[in-house]
Amino acid sequence: MPIWDSYVLKAIGLKPTYSGDPKRIEKTIALYEKLQEWYEVFLKTEDARILINLFTEKYSNYQISDIKKIDFILWQMR
Repeated sequence: MPIWDSYVLKAIGLKPTYSGDPKRIEKTIALYEKLQEWYEVFLKTEDARILINLFTEKYSNYQISDIKKIDFILWQMR
């Protein structure tokens, strides 16, 4: 599952819900679904394949899922 992180959300153009919002839980669930959808679409792209391959080459000693590799890359974009 994708990480819920403000840096990751910002990198893909999403904004977190506000703590004072009375519908925060519902909006947060909907936002996480959008995050998951973004990953589902992005992981099928050539850009994702290139990034994942570069990550795998650099860190070949680690068993990390493709989603986590993209998480790390997005997080570092800050």
